[in-house]
Amino acid sequence: MAQSSVAAGKRLTMKIKTTLKKLKRGDVVSIDWIDAGDLDDSPSSWFSEADAEKVFKEIPVQTIAVYFGHGKENLFLVRDTEKQDINSLYYNGACVIPIGCIRSV
Repeated sequence: MAQSSVAAGKRLTMKIKTTLKKLKRGDVVSIDWIDAGDLDDSPSSWFSEADAEKVFKEIPVQTIAVYFGHGKENLFLVRDTEKQDINSLYYNGACVIPIGCIRSV
C-alpha cells in the first residue's frame, strides 16, 4: 500500500509540473496545497512530545495569486503587479509553495 501511495504522489507531482509549464508570468492561479502547522516562534527551542502532537499538523490552504515562475521544487507567486510602466514591472507580496505540497492548480 505504501508503494502505491508513493506512486500516486509521484503521478500527482508530474501532473502539477506539466500544468505549471503551461502557465505564463502574470496568469492568475488558484492553488490548493497542504501547509505545515508547527510550534510558534517561542524563545525556547525545547518542547514536549505532547505539545508537538498538538501543533504539528497538515493544513489545507487555497492560495489565489499571480504566477511569477517555478523552479524544480518550488512555485513562485506574487500578490500584486504594478503596471505603471508595462516595460518595467514591479511586484509585491512574494509567496513560495513547495511543488510537492500542491494538490491542484
